[in-house]
Amino acid sequence: MKLPFHEYADLFPILTGEDFSALVDDIKENGLLEPIWLFEGKILDGRNRYLACEEAKVEPRFVEYEGKDALGFVVSVNIKRRHLTLEQRAMLTLAVRGILEAEAKVRQIAGLKHGDKDAPRGGLKTATGSSAEQASKMVGIGEKTAWRLWSVSDKAPELLGAIKAGDLSIATAADLAQVDDKGLRGKLATKVVAEGLTTKQTEYVTEQIEIAKNQDGQKGVNAILKSPLHVAETTPPLWPSEAHKSPWKKPKAKDYKGQSSLVDTALKMLYNAVVYLASDKDGEVVTNQFWTKWITLTEKILKMMKAAKEA
Repeated sequence: MKLPFHEYADLFPILTGEDFSALVDDIKENGLLEPIWLFEGKILDGRNRYLACEEAKVEPRFVEYEGKDALGFVVSVNIKRRHLTLEQRAMLTLAVRGILEAEAKVRQIAGLKHGDKDAPRGGLKTATGSSAEQASKMVGIGEKTAWRLWSVSDKAPELLGAIKAGDLSIATAADLAQVDDKGLRGKLATKVVAEGLTTKQTEYVTEQIEIAKNQDGQKGVNAILKSPLHVAETTPPLWPSEAHKSPWKKPKAKDYKGQSSLVDTALKMLYNAVVYLASDKDGEVVTNQFWTKWITLTEKILKMMKAAKEA
């Protein structure tokens, strides 16, 4: 009778092709060097060895797992045995988290049915819950990486496939997850992968898309998507506002005579000073993110002052 595989064992892929053939040949020549672990009448660890023994016509050896953390055991021995990338460990973390949450839900329901006042209630799927923390510690990914992973999982789960395939890093996917529009996020992700943008470049592009969206709407966003995204973190904005393209002269006090108030004059001088400092000799704004934010802030202050005067 063929033994079934435990669900914990299914967290890791089965060997195929040349890798499986090499294992079969090794067992034929040297025998089974490491036993196959059983738990709850199923194979907990050693599926590949079990299948290879069948192929090699070698009698397998079994050991019963008697510890208290079968999931932690199978994750630990396989991580040590396999050379997993950060992205592969991240996907494993998500799978482990799913198992832990499902088991916690079962315990919760069982506790409530038996009137257990201490049974956990709600909150099983939040990144701050014990299941998420336990999964990241079990697999061994850092806190920062874990939070980025939960962000992608919760906000943009469609990007997980790109992480699994190695097309996107976790950090880059987390930046893309900050784009709320799913359709826009998908288009941007496709360009980021195609152009091989770094995490810093992706972060910069997503910020510029938000600026373009606020200033020029869909027109600004489309302009960015139609352009190559190969930009450095400190390059000029991809889509400066049309209002910032006219020539500016260095502000002087005499330019502000006759203004309604000293505060109004000071704010207008500040705005023009910021634009001047962020402009090249031809008056074109060649700002980095710092100056773009300053210009946006002073624009808002001026609008508020205008609204207050008209009220």
